[in-house]
Amino acid sequence: MSSYPWHSSFFELVRFDFVLDEMLNVWLMEVNMSPNLSSAMHAENARMYEQVVYNTLALVGLARWTAGTLNSVESAEKDMLVSDQDIAAVHEECVTAECGQCANVVCSLCRQCRSDPQTDELKLAFLEHINRGNFRRVVPTPLLKRPSSVMSSSDHSLSAPNKVIAMWFRAKCLDDLAWCT
Repeated sequence: MSSYPWHSSFFELVRFDFVLDEMLNVWLMEVNMSPNLSSAMHAENARMYEQVVYNTLALVGLARWTAGTLNSVESAEKDMLVSDQDIAAVHEECVTAECGQCANVVCSLCRQCRSDPQTDELKLAFLEHINRGNFRRVVPTPLLKRPSSVMSSSDHSLSAPNKVIAMWFRAKCLDDLAWCT
């Protein structure tokens, strides 16, 4: 390795296994220096394993999502790039009886209340956000501070689909400040 001119081109993938006890204390069980990411043993983890490999390769500059739309991407590849879990927002509201009946505008962010086209729009917004590089969002307007709610009185001038996107960004911002700008 010392004669290889690009020292930053090396990386190592390890897996840490943790367990929670009855008091919710976190314990490190083991560190796997060569983690098995084959879905042959645990098919239910296939998407997660694909995302780990893809995101690791993207992190070191060996993989990149460049398609302009998800419409031309195969379903399995689309799910690997961005899953329903990635676009989840307003978790507490989505499990209420009100959102079970999709009775509130905030419920439009919940999986059970979204249409497939709305889900695809949120997945595109997610990919645009994580692949934005040094760019910043213009619409919806970036938030200068963490919002107090997913609702905003400034949404009245937005179209219905843009209101949903604006609410979604505020909900993501409530969970993670990186989504505010």
